[in-house]
Amino acid sequence: MQIRILILLTLLNGFGYCQLSGSAEGLSFHERVMNSTYKIGDGNSSGTVFMAESTSGSKRPVLITAAHVLEGFNGSTATLVLRRAVAENQFVRMPVLIQTRRGGKALWLRHPEVDVAAMHVNTISQGKDSIPFAIPSSLFASEDTLRQISFGPGAELCCMGYPLDREANDAGFPILRSGKVASYPVLPIKETKLFLLDFEVFQGNSGGPVYVVASNPKVQGVTRLGEELNLLLGIVSQQGQVVQVKQSVTEILIGGRHLKIQDELREPWPLKIGVVMHGFFARELVDQLSRGR
Repeated sequence: MQIRILILLTLLNGFGYCQLSGSAEGLSFHERVMNSTYKIGDGNSSGTVFMAESTSGSKRPVLITAAHVLEGFNGSTATLVLRRAVAENQFVRMPVLIQTRRGGKALWLRHPEVDVAAMHVNTISQGKDSIPFAIPSSLFASEDTLRQISFGPGAELCCMGYPLDREANDAGFPILRSGKVASYPVLPIKETKLFLLDFEVFQGNSGGPVYVVASNPKVQGVTRLGEELNLLLGIVSQQGQVVQVKQSVTEILIGGRHLKIQDELREPWPLKIGVVMHGFFARELVDQLSRGR
């Protein structure tokens, strides 16, 4: 059965649909996101980034990641591990050095409310031997879109990343993992800002895209048979934790007097669950950069 690939766009008159086009034609949405996801690091720490198309029509892609990934780099440059196609389904790693600060000033734009950042990357060009690397920014889900697809707990989502700096293969592709939305409520976006995803987050996962691929999706209560829903829903921020507080009292004798010393030990315990920032905030940054910041 031929499946119609659909992208939901929020319009004034409801929903519109368009097919994947250009150099990404023929790729599944999983492959499109995988081709658009890269590793970034400075030699001491690393994270995950992905590329989105500018909304101004510019061919320069916008790099999106968790803000703390870029903030954790000490110097003014970082290594972005790109890939180059050398034959059909054959790729080679192509590390490039990008500038992240100039004169001590960050070149990225940080969202004022959440752990999301975006910046232009001038070193990337899309030549005839390059793979498609940018995802249309129209795929970031708005609140209206999330409401119309009844997004909530139990929804199965996918994510890309480089857990513990690990790559899927020698070409430097990311590792795909999945989990279910594990928190409620997830809306409204401006109030919740994030949701939990039931997958274990490791160092290196931060900044990875979280998305949905759903066959026969239900939109506004109507099942769309033979169609596939593709949306970007969020950015991995960190691993969820709980802090266990242990209090103790020590009694000592000084100069014939008994003194009690109270102590408090705060020990973080990982929940093995992901904290995901809503993708809506990344779209806001892309729009801001596209307007010239």
